Amino acid sequence: MTEAEKWAAYDCAKQALSIIASHLSARIYAEKKREAADQKQIAEWIKERRAMILLARSLTVDDMATIGRVRENYDQKAIELSK
Repeated sequence: MTEAEKWAAYDCAKQALSIIASHLSARIYAEKKREAADQKQIAEWIKERRAMILLARSLTVDDMATIGRVRENYDQKAIELSK
């Protein structure tokens, strides 16, 4: 794999995690605005968002195994959320 391909895969993985974290932030915000906000659901989304952010921060361009797992597990979800 070339350096350019590594960086492209890294960027795609980071972007997928960012899209999911952003979507979770929007859901948290919308739920908090409701009169009877579901605090349990909000806590779950916060936990999930935190996991996405921590995973994104931990990625390095040389860790292709983790990048591959991120892309396998989250690319499709990010694409669906972006539609």
